[in-house]
Formats: sequence, C-alpha cells, structure tokens
Amino acid sequence: AAVTSPISGVVSSCTVTENTLMSTTLGAPFTIIDTSTVKLSVGVSEQLINRLHVGDPVQVTVSAASEEPFEGVIHTVSPAAGQTGTYAIEVELDNPDGLLKSGMFAEVVFTGDRSENTVILPRSAVLSDTQGDYVFVENSGTVRRADVETGIDNGNEIEITSGLSEGDRVVVKGQEYLSDGTSVTVQEPEEE
Repeated sequence: AAVTSPISGVVSSCTVTENTLMSTTLGAPFTIIDTSTVKLSVGVSEQLINRLHVGDPVQVTVSAASEEPFEGVIHTVSPAAGQTGTYAIEVELDNPDGLLKSGMFAEVVFTGDRSENTVILPRSAVLSDTQGDYVFVENSGTVRRADVETGIDNGNEIEITSGLSEGDRVVVKGQEYLSDGTSVTVQEPEEE
C-alpha cells in the first residue's frame, strides 16, 4: 500500500518493516517532523509574565547550532501557572537551514521594558541610602554626590532617568569608599 504523509517533512522514526503485520498496539508506523519552523517552550516568573505579549520579539541563543542569536517571536502566553509556579511561554523560530534540532537547549532573552536615548550605568555604580539612589561624579580631581532617579534595571545595568548631565564622569569602581568632596586620581582604562 502507498502511504502519504499529510505534511511535508522528514521521517524521524519508522516502527514497521516490510512484510510486517500492522497492529494498533504498535502505534503510528511513521513519525514525520517538519523543522522549517520550531517552537521552544520556556517558563517565566510572575514578575515577568504581564510584560510579555503574543507577537513580541525575543533573542534565542542555541550554542549547539550557532554563536549568533536567532530571532524569535512569542507565539503563546499561558494564562495560568504550571506546577513549578512558572508560566509557559511558547516561542516560534524560523529554521530554514535546519540548524535547530529537536531537544537542543536554548537561552531566551525577553525584552520586558524599553527605553531610548537614556543614560545607562553598571548596576554597581549606583549606591543607595535612606535619602535614595546616588552616584559619585568626578570633576577636577574631586567627587561630589549626585542624587539620581533610576528606571529600568536588568540586574547588570541600570537606567538613570534624572540627576546626571551629558559629559558627567561617573565613578564606577571604588565608589563605596568615597564621600562627598573626596579627592581622587582618575585612572583611565587600559587599552587592550
């Protein structure tokens, strides 16, 4: 008998051989997969779930397939948490070259918040006390405290929404040992 698949793809498994009697207990005789588009499932926390929407772009890194990240799109967002307490997100990726294979591990980067034309500092450069967030700004060998307002914080970098001006030289190392009016010597970064 001739068997025709209802989809285009590749035969990934075959459970029958020539002259074998078919039985319903054997299951499907063939498994066909289409990897031109792949879907990736990932669980996200409740802090992130309400910032993600169907159609949002994401960056996906699959080190086994490529050093360059792939562009993906959120395909579905689960309205309920699973047993692990995370919400299931399904990301869809185009895979025309077939580099992505079933079972590969991926790292997904979601863009929860966006901001343009803002000042970004290393998170460690911003200090906090009872008066709020602040940084130290160097001018002519002396530092002064500059109170700042912060915005988006990804854990490594933080957005400064007010308190700094263009051209301010912010102390990014050793600032926890400074106080307002301390004299400093600026060490320029070494060239690599």
